[in-house]
Amino acid sequence: MSDYCILVADAMRARIFTLEPSAFPTESTPRLVEQQMDFVNPEEGISGSELWGDTRSGRTNASDGKIHGYDDHREQHLEENRRRFARQIAAQTIRHAIDHQAKSLVVVAEKHMLGLLRETMDIPSKSKIKLTEIAKDYSRLSPQEIHHHLAEAQIIPAIKKPAAR
Repeated sequence: MSDYCILVADAMRARIFTLEPSAFPTESTPRLVEQQMDFVNPEEGISGSELWGDTRSGRTNASDGKIHGYDDHREQHLEENRRRFARQIAAQTIRHAIDHQAKSLVVVAEKHMLGLLRETMDIPSKSKIKLTEIAKDYSRLSPQEIHHHLAEAQIIPAIKKPAAR
């Protein structure tokens, strides 16, 4: 059981953390522990030519010599892919927070992804989980760096060094 469940995400990857007390009194406490729930969006970050097999520039020449634009809906496809990814990680995160009886769910994502997650974050009212959203991209930071930034913003408790004997 952890009081805090933290989701750190961007369009390509999502990581879930819990804030855990130390098992040994000689260690710093509390510490951010990454759960073995690493989500990767397989289509994000792939170049257009790899994803669609061609490198169209967005226009073509007709037989009459005029240039015509076209829209093959690639942006819509990418956006729908991001929405599906957001739904998947939102559902898994909420399930994890409820299973671990978290009192607070912290969602950290870049601005656009945070909007997609906000649309899909459906926390049951009976769970009484407090939701905190942060529009930052911490996806490439280490757990220690994430902990530092969240503690600095007074969202989670700071790391306390063990008392010297």
